[in-house]
Amino acid sequence: MKRLVLVLTAALLVTTAATAQQGHRLGAYYGANLAADPRPGNHHIGLLYAAPAFGVFELYPALEIFFDRLNDGSRWQASLNLRARWMTSSGAQSPFYAGGGLNVRTDTFEPGVLVGIEVPWQQGRPFFEFRLFGTDVDRASYNVVVGATFAMR
Repeated sequence: MKRLVLVLTAALLVTTAATAQQGHRLGAYYGANLAADPRPGNHHIGLLYAAPAFGVFELYPALEIFFDRLNDGSRWQASLNLRARWMTSSGAQSPFYAGGGLNVRTDTFEPGVLVGIEVPWQQGRPFFEFRLFGTDVDRASYNVVVGATFAMR
């Protein structure tokens, strides 16, 4: 099952790059795990894709590689998320968003939530995000992520 989810996420990222439409974005980021046990700082880099799904919701999958192994020995993880972006009173999208989904890595499937801010700046949209994956507070993954997304044309 975990391989299927990873393959589907990778296929989604690749095929949507070839069929880009307005509103589709690709991004890259750097993150760190803030959990204290077993060791803080599991630094990682990742790629993400954002595409309109329906209404205020966006499809938001991500694939990341860790520089240090996680406590279960994983070097990678995939996240399948849906995020909501509110509309402002002027009808524009708010820079703030929130969402959730499923985090997958070696023999581990965890629900997660995320909140962040993404603002237009020149050709891209820099963002700052906080992610929480896991249901056990003592073993949960608390991540801070910074990066940028770019429109696909």
